[in-house]
Amino acid sequence: MGIVNVTPDSFSDGGLYAETEAAVAHGVRLAAEGAAIIDVGGESTRPGSEPVPVDVELARVVPVVERLAAETDALLSIDTTKAAVANAALDAGAGMVNDVTALRGDPDMAALVAERGCPVCLMHMLGEPRTMQVEPVYDDVVAEVCDHLERRLAAALAAGVREEQVLLDPGIGFGKTLRHAQALHRRPARRRARPARDRHRGHHGAWHRQGRRRRARARCAAQRRGAARGPGRARRR
Repeated sequence: MGIVNVTPDSFSDGGLYAETEAAVAHGVRLAAEGAAIIDVGGESTRPGSEPVPVDVELARVVPVVERLAAETDALLSIDTTKAAVANAALDAGAGMVNDVTALRGDPDMAALVAERGCPVCLMHMLGEPRTMQVEPVYDDVVAEVCDHLERRLAAALAAGVREEQVLLDPGIGFGKTLRHAQALHRRPARRRARPARDRHRGHHGAWHRQGRRRRARARCAAQRRGAARGPGRARRR
C-alpha cells in the first residue's frame, strides 16, 4: 500500500503532496514502484490535528482520485471518516474505504459501505486525533484493541456490511505509546476466557458469535504481522 496525503499538515510527509499535481505524480510513482493499493486522504489524523470541513476534503481528494483511477491500475482507497467524501471518492474511481473511526464518525458511513459493497478498513483509535496521544492508558492493550475491533466488526455486519468486505487495523500510533505498539506487534491475538459479567456485551447469542470472534482476532493478528514485515506498511497521516 502506498499513501497519498493531500494535506498541508500530515505527519509522514509534511504536506509535500498537498497540491493535486504533486499528489497525482506521487500516486503514479507509487503504482509504478509496485503499490497494489493507494490510500488517498484529505484530512490529517496526526496527533493534535483538527477536523477538516467536508467541502475542503472533497476539493482535495476527488480530483486526485479521478486522475489516479485514469492513470494507474491500483486499487484506490479513500481515507475518510465522512460518508459524503467516501461516496464522492467511490464515484470518482476509488474502490475501498479506510475509516480511522471504524464507522463511528459518521452515522451514514456503515450504510454507504453496505450499499456500495466495497472493502472497508476499520481501525482502532483511542479518543480522537486531537487528543489520542495524551497519555493513552490500557489495562491490556492487545485484549482491548481486539475487543474494540470485534465490536466494530459486529456493528458493521449489523448494518449490512458483509464480513468478507472488512479489514481490521489495530491503529499503531493512534492512541498508543511505543510500549503499546510493541505489545501489539509481539503478542498474538487469541481468545480469552471472559468473566461471568462482560461489560461489553450481553450473553444472548454469545455462542453464535464465537466463530466470528476467532476470525476477527485471526485477521487482526495477520494484519499486524503484515504491517511488521515492511514494504507494504502504511504510514500515519
